[in-house]
Amino acid sequence: MLHKGLGALSAIIFSFTLFAISTAAATPEVELHFLNHDLSIRGPLAGFASDAYVIRLADGLLHVPAVLVECSGTACASAVLPRTNG
Repeated sequence: MLHKGLGALSAIIFSFTLFAISTAAATPEVELHFLNHDLSIRGPLAGFASDAYVIRLADGLLHVPAVLVECSGTACASAVLPRTNG
């Protein structure tokens, strides 16, 4: 009985790991260049909210106001374009 439980737990952990890896790989990476400083931040783009880019870091989410940076990467334009209904 113990072997069945461990087998199911192993399958769940394996599935979760594959999901986490595929999600991270599918997240577009961007680079934000601060306009008035020689500083850039690179990471996966988690979204765009309240006029700020949201970058996923190891410790959580970083919100960077769009007016302070120039965004480089394929996901930049789609992050700020308004969505249309049709």
